[in-house]
Amino acid sequence: MMFFLLVLFIVLMIKFDFFGVKLRFERRRIDSTLKAVTSGTSFLNHAIKNEVGKINILAENIQHLTFDFKNKEVSANVSHIISSTDHLLEMINRIQHQIQDILLRKERNNLSALLHECVAMNQILLNKKSINIEEHYALSRTIEYDSFHLKEVINNLLANAIDSMSTGGLMRVETFEIRNQVYILVKDNGIGISKSHLEHIFNPFYTTKLNKNNFGLGLSYCFNVIRKHGGKIEVFSELEKGTTVKVSLPLS
Repeated sequence: MMFFLLVLFIVLMIKFDFFGVKLRFERRRIDSTLKAVTSGTSFLNHAIKNEVGKINILAENIQHLTFDFKNKEVSANVSHIISSTDHLLEMINRIQHQIQDILLRKERNNLSALLHECVAMNQILLNKKSINIEEHYALSRTIEYDSFHLKEVINNLLANAIDSMSTGGLMRVETFEIRNQVYILVKDNGIGISKSHLEHIFNPFYTTKLNKNNFGLGLSYCFNVIRKHGGKIEVFSELEKGTTVKVSLPLS
């Protein structure tokens, strides 16, 4: 009887994979824990990369503007800033991680004001390429959103548009309402995205940019933030004609 029960136990264990199921559950729990631990660091890493990049550009502009003054102390300080930001960008490049979880803190705010603030924050990049930007906001009421995360989304979309455009390009940021949805459009007349790349742009770490400081996390992050808001993000593009990113958010 004992031998029979032992054989039965082994057969059932193999048939239903008891140990395998337990192992899979344990692995999923560990993976989930690791993702939770790294998610905050991953987002901070990506946000810092954007800000350090701006500091780097500003320092290079200062270096160019003060070149004729022959002030060795100013030149040395600016060189140190550029060297430090280059070092930080390299460090950020090494510790990149994909964001797995985003916690929203929604408040009712003026979306038009947030969009205008984002445009102002990227004005130095727009000026560097002599890009003209048009803003048209047609919203009659405020909506609920997480201003921190949504600001990062808009900054990412603007940065992508600027990267794709040549000197003297044209960009347009606009909003409108249809029924219970608010729409944000970011349009550019840049190089566009091919159909073969377009279907992969929201995949983590997917990028067509050659710059080593671009991780391929921006649009993946944008997708997750907008989805958490109950909205939708779509990208329409045609090579050599430009790209339009459409973000929809619920009014209520």
